[in-house]
Amino acid sequence: MNNSQAPQKHLTEQEKTARAELNHAISLHLQGNKAGALKAIRHALALDPTLAQEKLAPNLAKELTGLPAAEAVALLTDSDTSKTLMESVIKDERQASRTKSMSISVFALIVLLVVLVGMVGFGLAFGKFNSVIESVQAIQLQTHIHKSSGYEYYLFVPDGPVPEGGWPVVVALHGLGGQAGRAIGPG
Repeated sequence: MNNSQAPQKHLTEQEKTARAELNHAISLHLQGNKAGALKAIRHALALDPTLAQEKLAPNLAKELTGLPAAEAVALLTDSDTSKTLMESVIKDERQASRTKSMSISVFALIVLLVVLVGMVGFGLAFGKFNSVIESVQAIQLQTHIHKSSGYEYYLFVPDGPVPEGGWPVVVALHGLGGQAGRAIGPG
């Protein structure tokens, strides 16, 4: 018989539940859920106060609260102070969640803006917007169309004060089959 092994203690159902709750607290802590881990360890200690005499529960309490192990266990077993701690942790986690969510949104917006600027730059560099520019200019030219005797013509009067002697007159005609907008506008 090997004397180095301690005899196994038979656990009650409540002690088994407390240990399962302690394992759950560890899992929650590893997932970054501090409030859930604190709630689970509080429940485990309430079910089995002897867990405070072992190493695992006090070390986890120390990790979660930032206090020395004995103080952390005392804090978690006192219902009034542990409720205050829980409220504070929940508030901190909500604030951190909002900050993280906002950071992701700002990052996504910046990436979208960079992509948009890149696309516009690419379009301008390779002439992809020429037809759009021409369409806008044609719309602007439409505001200067006049009709007389069934014919359309464009009339442009320069901005600014009329020079002495008046404005010079320029008559421009497009070729057969051409379009006036193309004769006046670019291209």
